Amino acid sequence: MSSAFDLAGSSLAVEGLEGPEQIRAILRELIFSGQLAAGTPLSQVQLAEQLQVSRTPLREALRMLEAEGLVESERNRRMRVASLSVTDLEHSYAGRIVLEAFGVRMTVPHLDAERIAALRGCLVEMDECAERGDFDGWELPHQRFHDGLIEEAGAQLVRHIDQLQSHGRRFRSLYVTRRPGEAWTRSAVEHEEILNACLSGDAQAASERMARHLAQTALTMVAATDPGHDPVAIRTALKTVCPPDPSASH
Repeated sequence: MSSAFDLAGSSLAVEGLEGPEQIRAILRELIFSGQLAAGTPLSQVQLAEQLQVSRTPLREALRMLEAEGLVESERNRRMRVASLSVTDLEHSYAGRIVLEAFGVRMTVPHLDAERIAALRGCLVEMDECAERGDFDGWELPHQRFHDGLIEEAGAQLVRHIDQLQSHGRRFRSLYVTRRPGEAWTRSAVEHEEILNACLSGDAQAASERMARHLAQTALTMVAATDPGHDPVAIRTALKTVCPPDPSASH
């Protein structure tokens, strides 16, 4: 297995790459798309040649990806694409459930007609991409929708959520491409429910619906990846955001 990939004809074919941020963005997309699969060894010589960049910014980009958990160092100091761990998936989504629910609570009171319209536009774009079976296209408005609902959470927390979202995207890509009808249909319904709560100005309901949406997505992917795995972190995070109604047991 090597770190070879093909950028010909791809939207990722960016000329004149210079800074580590640009290189990081390209490598990130290659990992998310599966062109650089889990476990792939990363040759800096080969990568520098294929991306036509120098080794110094490439090394910095790889360090950034390592901080995100997308690549990992081996004993001989070489790097490889990080493995896909169902435990990592579970914990990243548990973090998202708690943090994005908080972000929604902070953001909903600030949503005006313009921002609501932008969120609605994201759902329309997602539906159009789903009809075409375009996962990469679907991910863009999907990311904007989630980002638009946590904007008031603060820059530091937003950056942390972005890192957690990055881990989940690798699993989402595998799940959606294997079972697109089920994944997109359920997702469309849940996103609509979240937006409806935002329209009514009910921050608590929107927050809980976001938490349940993320939990359902995670539980589905965990079951598809490792049916025997007990996702206790997901259930705990959901209970933290959506505590059970005490009256329900009486």
